[in-house]
Amino acid sequence: MSADARSGAAAVLPSSPGGEAAVAPSSRERRALAVARAAAVLVAIGAVFSPPLANAAAVVLLVSFALLPSAGARLRTAWTQPVVPAALLVLAALALATLWSEAPLALRWKYWWDWRVLLLLILALALFDDEPARRRALAVFVAAATVGALYSFWAWAQGVSTAPHHPGMAGTVLRNPVTQGMAFAVACFLAVVMVVADHGLARGARMALAAAAVLLAANLLFVTSGRTGHLLLFILLVAAAMQLMRGWRPRLAAVAAVPLAATLALAASPMLQHRFGLVLQELQTQENAAEITSMGIRVVMWRVTGQLVADAPLLGYGTGGFPGAYERAIQRSHYSGWAATPTIDPHNQYLLVQTQAGVLGSAAFLWFLVAGFRSGGPQPWRAAGRSMLVGWSAAALATSVFTAFAESHLLMPLLGMLLAPAAAARGASGDPAAAAPPPAPR
Repeated sequence: MSADARSGAAAVLPSSPGGEAAVAPSSRERRALAVARAAAVLVAIGAVFSPPLANAAAVVLLVSFALLPSAGARLRTAWTQPVVPAALLVLAALALATLWSEAPLALRWKYWWDWRVLLLLILALALFDDEPARRRALAVFVAAATVGALYSFWAWAQGVSTAPHHPGMAGTVLRNPVTQGMAFAVACFLAVVMVVADHGLARGARMALAAAAVLLAANLLFVTSGRTGHLLLFILLVAAAMQLMRGWRPRLAAVAAVPLAATLALAASPMLQHRFGLVLQELQTQENAAEITSMGIRVVMWRVTGQLVADAPLLGYGTGGFPGAYERAIQRSHYSGWAATPTIDPHNQYLLVQTQAGVLGSAAFLWFLVAGFRSGGPQPWRAAGRSMLVGWSAAALATSVFTAFAESHLLMPLLGMLLAPAAAARGASGDPAAAAPPPAPR
């Protein structure tokens, strides 16, 4: 028996409710599975708290998954989800586009390597087929974000910021206002979903999550200045409500509540009034602005990149070819001063994919998004996962959130947890058939 345990084999229990032999996971399976699941959560937490933590957790995730006796069977199960082959297609399309890129080899590798986060999605899909494990992982992420929000409130009260490059934004304690806002929005959304729609949640946990949701929403309302997070929370809540509510009247009410909620939020928060008023001001004055602004430079980037797309629509400029192509284009343009600033990212995920891999890359990326909507397990997790895809797809219009380190490493593990299908019982060897009872005698 000890030899079987060491090799990862299953232990056969003497009885089961149906009289058949039950198969229990080996100690190796249990340990590796626990470590892999914990590492997946730490990737998402580290994405917004500490990049080195996220990278270390990703390595642990890969190693512990490789040690799972059930790794092969779990990957085969994950492959049945449309989003998995679609993710690999994106990686293949971007790899192929390196062949016609004029960028240095290191730059081609860097832009392709940014998409490695798709592997985190696949591993999370393969790992979180267990309902309690999924619930625990999401609750741990919400708890970590809540701690961050409490620290943010303290920093705001002290008038300080601990985020690099953002010393003047009091209350910004994570990597930057955008990352902090998106992390708090996702955590608030997940807490709301679990409180409202997770019927397996204990009463005490439900109350704790409700309190966390209120605290996170308050931070977004009064402290965190990243506008992306505010818009993301609205999108997430509406998208989930449209999926989880039954009947057209509740869905219509959910949509109608959006402008009302946005109006109330703006009325209650001077910070929101200032931040969103600044967007309008920057857009109205971007042609004559004396210095670079967040929205002003984005408008320039989108115009120049749009012309790049028009000049090379079929193949683009190859993976890693965007920075050089943009610099040449901006030098030929009429822009000067701050508007002529080179960039390595057009701040639009769709334009970045198209300029690098052309029609093939864009088709693969759009298919990945569609496949994500076609994947998923039980509710309410499927609705939450699809809502996150909607939110990230909207944010991708202004930022490359699928490949930017923090935003992509935040999304992919959580998306895999939410879309993972509930699997049938497995034997420790990973073969679903190993856990199946023997056929009944005829």
